[in-house]
Amino acid sequence: MAGFIVKDYATVVMDGSNTEIVRNIIEMIDAITNGRRGPMSCHLLDKQHPTTMVIKTKTDVNTYGFIQRVIEKLYPGLCIFNPPM
Repeated sequence: MAGFIVKDYATVVMDGSNTEIVRNIIEMIDAITNGRRGPMSCHLLDKQHPTTMVIKTKTDVNTYGFIQRVIEKLYPGLCIFNPPM
């Protein structure tokens, strides 16, 4: 039953200078979650890191695990998954 608990997850794109890759990651997360649990948001981490993007989504642990595996396969090492924020 733990897989159905919905919470907020953050995916941090460490180098978001390639906007096409960031867009692909956002679209992939959106396609997998399909907005079922709530809206997704994307913003810069802070002014000191102008290319670091934070993508927040609300989903369950199983779905986020799938998102994490897909992103790691497509873009290895580019993202940090659910860091403490």
